Amino acid sequence: MTGDLSVHEIIDQAAEIVPYEPLPGRRSQVEAMAGYGVSDTDIAKVLDIDAETLRLHYSRELEASSVRTNAKVAENLYRKATGDGREAVTAAIFWLKTRARWKETSVHELGGTSDLPPLRIERIIIDPRERSVDNDVLASFETR
Repeated sequence: MTGDLSVHEIIDQAAEIVPYEPLPGRRSQVEAMAGYGVSDTDIAKVLDIDAETLRLHYSRELEASSVRTNAKVAENLYRKATGDGREAVTAAIFWLKTRARWKETSVHELGGTSDLPPLRIERIIIDPRERSVDNDVLASFETR
């Protein structure tokens, strides 16, 4: 009896009877949306299908999309980093920090006033395995 079924149950039953077939162009659309970071649930809403149906019919596109997108971005960044101009410098710095493990270091110096010398901060690391501290080291701090 179909009179007792809700609209959603009727649609679900019809979907079971008629198998889903991906339309032409949908594979590239799914891959693009997944590559941009759109969730499976939202992609399924756009296609007007269930998320499970999406994963069943488009699993290859969903899995490969982030790899292809990252490769395109890396290619573009590499091209800019090896080019000329301000954009190239910024891209090269970013590339070297993320891919070549470069890092920026900074030194902070505090200036004194006219009647006081500049403040000097010194950091000494003492090995905790050494039980005694050299008296010469302690004496050098007292004279500063």
